[in-house]
Amino acid sequence: MTRKSQSYTKAAAPLYDAQGRQALAIYDLSEDDSPWFRYHRYYWKKPNEPKCEVAPLVMGKIAPRGHPAYHYEVLLPDDAPGRYKAIEDLLGNYDRALPPHEKTAFAQFTIDHEPEESWITTGELVRSWALEQFVEPHGLAVVIVHHIPELSGSGNDPHHHVIVFPRRLTSNGFGMHVLGVADDEGYLGAHVSWHASIEPGDVFEAIIDDIDTPAN
Repeated sequence: MTRKSQSYTKAAAPLYDAQGRQALAIYDLSEDDSPWFRYHRYYWKKPNEPKCEVAPLVMGKIAPRGHPAYHYEVLLPDDAPGRYKAIEDLLGNYDRALPPHEKTAFAQFTIDHEPEESWITTGELVRSWALEQFVEPHGLAVVIVHHIPELSGSGNDPHHHVIVFPRRLTSNGFGMHVLGVADDEGYLGAHVSWHASIEPGDVFEAIIDDIDTPAN
């Protein structure tokens, strides 16, 4: 699958916000040869210190700079409380559930699409992938945000943000941190599975070759 490269720059985030709480830092594990699939982990650098909340940042992705996203959706495990479908309830309960020692806030996978691709088709592809990759096997909550920049006069490509909260969600609320999702291993697995979902049967050698093979 050939995609054109698109450049992005991020300003360095401050360590503390105006209230003296730790601000979220960003770890970027995106690969230069796959600019259409990007990964960022949002985290706090120091455990056991007052932290900023996750909710304002996620809500800012749903309505960046006053321009509402084309669409967003909350995906939940089957046994999650129904009220968590409301984005405010989901984010508020997630913030309250985070223990003082937690450093990981969430993982964000950004997937670009060609301008001529169907908005509905790409949306369904991303939704199915998120369910199969995160919600169903791990019991995680996911927020999908669909941006179509041309609707607000921008020349950037349409894209989805897939925001994954790496704490298992059950009928009792958010619980244990799930390993292998919001980390390097999780990025690699997600990258491979997304490529497989859009090009079945294609062995994504550029990624697979990056896995260290144990010596015999």
